Amino acid sequence: MPTIVRENHDNQNATLTLSIPVADYQPEFKAQLNKFKNQAHMKGFRKGKTPMSVIRKMYGKGTLVDLINKTVGEELDKYIKAENLDLLGHPIPTEGQPQYEFDVKNLEDFEFKFDIGLAPDFEVKGLDGTEFKYYNTQIPDSMVEGDLENARKQLGEQGSVDDEIQEEDVIKIQADELDGDTIKERGFANEFSVAYNLMTEEAKEIFKGKKKGDLVEFDIFNLEEGKDEAFVRRYFLDINEDSDENPEVGNRFRAVISDVTRVQPAELNQEFFDKYMGEGKVSSKEELMDTLKERTKMYYDRQADSFLFMDIKEHLEKENSLTFPEEFLKRWMVASGNLSEDKTADEEISNLTDGLTWTLIRGKLAKRFDITVNEAEIKQRLRMQLIQMFGGQDFGAMLDDYVDKMYGEEQQYHNAYTQVLSDKLFNSMKEVVKLKNDDVTTEELEKLIAEENAKHQPPAPAPVAEAVESEEGIEEAEIVEE
Repeated sequence: MPTIVRENHDNQNATLTLSIPVADYQPEFKAQLNKFKNQAHMKGFRKGKTPMSVIRKMYGKGTLVDLINKTVGEELDKYIKAENLDLLGHPIPTEGQPQYEFDVKNLEDFEFKFDIGLAPDFEVKGLDGTEFKYYNTQIPDSMVEGDLENARKQLGEQGSVDDEIQEEDVIKIQADELDGDTIKERGFANEFSVAYNLMTEEAKEIFKGKKKGDLVEFDIFNLEEGKDEAFVRRYFLDINEDSDENPEVGNRFRAVISDVTRVQPAELNQEFFDKYMGEGKVSSKEELMDTLKERTKMYYDRQADSFLFMDIKEHLEKENSLTFPEEFLKRWMVASGNLSEDKTADEEISNLTDGLTWTLIRGKLAKRFDITVNEAEIKQRLRMQLIQMFGGQDFGAMLDDYVDKMYGEEQQYHNAYTQVLSDKLFNSMKEVVKLKNDDVTTEELEKLIAEENAKHQPPAPAPVAEAVESEEGIEEAEIVEE
């Protein structure tokens, strides 16, 4: 049977020598060739009667290469699991590994050497009882009142008003082109609407304090912010630019304000409470205010949790300084394709080892806290991502196919798995550290968030940091290309 001998160079570098004698693979090799022989139906020969020499010439080398590659992958996988090795990356052929010809007429013993990198052996320190700052956001009543007013407007109704124009009003005007101080004969005239808050500053000054029925004069091409001449001609004056005519239009217009509409906020009654919060959830303004404040607090607490997670992560990485087999990892980055085209292994090794440090710490803590992630949790996380993409709407069974497809994609699966694992790990870590509340305002926390985001824009490309072998084993090792 195949054998593997390990030669330790130090506590993080070793070489595995895999020996595959002819006697171990020859029976399977012959069996596969016989299968080809029995199935082959070649010109000049009856089915199943093609000479073995022809079968061997046509299919022998490819069959042998596939068989040996499969054997190598299986044997390495079994050995790594049996020895409980914590590998970094996967085994890579030793430099100078001989290349075999795979001569099917003269079968030979095979010997393959693989270098492996071993994760450092350590126990996580610096977590239990360590004190960390926690941003305890103070939610002002004014913010909640603002949220409530916005909700009332969202569920309110548009209606005409007779008082002076306000910021969010929509103004309907009947406009006529001027010729000097009088309305131009056969000039342009049209009725259209414009939102006051979208007007230019000059136009706002003209309409400020006006109300329904008042007259105004203005430059129609300087009425709404950011609108060019083509927009004005098409949407304010209803000019068909596709026609053969290209009429000239003056700038000055006089208009009567024919209507002013404004959203009338919904009344604070049970109908509003049920529409906004769900039927029977709240029954008074006081209950609604408490619920809104709690929701707002939850939002800022999630931001505070993010800061706490980063602080814990940075502290643990500092307290648990790990060493790595860097020369092996540089070769692994090149061999596995985990290297940016414009970077060298020497340039990227620090990014890789930084990522590996947290990956190993996280793995140790996941075992300590007995954290597992199952299929249902991963699919639920993927589903939540889709719901967020669809503006918060859950389309029920229609999303199931999308979730299944994402679950089958390696990167999507990996990202969702990592997110679920990180959430569970954070909740466990939060239970064993000490938190010192630092009361902050919403403005102060928003500033901290903006500063933190600025540090990471744009994100720098880095090699994949998840180089620790998974429990599912390694991929089949490719020894030779046919």
